[in-house]
Amino acid sequence: MQKWQYAVCFLDTGGTTPMFGYNPVRPRWFNGQELRDWKKIDLTSFLNQLGDDGWELVSTSYEPPRQLLILKRVKP
Repeated sequence: MQKWQYAVCFLDTGGTTPMFGYNPVRPRWFNGQELRDWKKIDLTSFLNQLGDDGWELVSTSYEPPRQLLILKRVKP
């Protein structure tokens, strides 16, 4: 039976909605740890790196002011 490992990533939207705001959306917290230099991290590059590490985005949620991503990968 396949076993999964899950992760939660909270995004910083800069206080604006991602669709209508002008501030870039950046990953800020991953599995309860604040990312180092998160203000310099591009969301697309971050997600590509997670994909390279075996993570798959399975769900998103936006409830102002928080946006979160839920990811999973095969448990090592």
